[in-house]
Amino acid sequence: MEKLEDIFSDVVILRGAATFMYSKKNVIQVLNYCQEKGIKILGIDAFYLTEHTTQPSLDNSIDYSVMTLLKVQNVPDPIQFILDKDEKLFFEIVYEE
Repeated sequence: MEKLEDIFSDVVILRGAATFMYSKKNVIQVLNYCQEKGIKILGIDAFYLTEHTTQPSLDNSIDYSVMTLLKVQNVPDPIQFILDKDEKLFFEIVYEE
């Protein structure tokens, strides 16, 4: 399977050695692709980016793998989860390869 960061190379933002992030608008496109292709989302990590810093935002992140293990009811849809977030955030998608 081709990696998401290769498929969406025109919109991915690389931070550090291997942290691939997307703007809010672009992460929705990536999540739609994942749903179409049946790619399982394990988590979405949110960050505020500046020219020199990458600030994690745990309040705006979600871990679907833990929810599955704990059998949480009413797990938020990944796209709906993103739609409710600040436009200034950038997102890393953790997915099953």
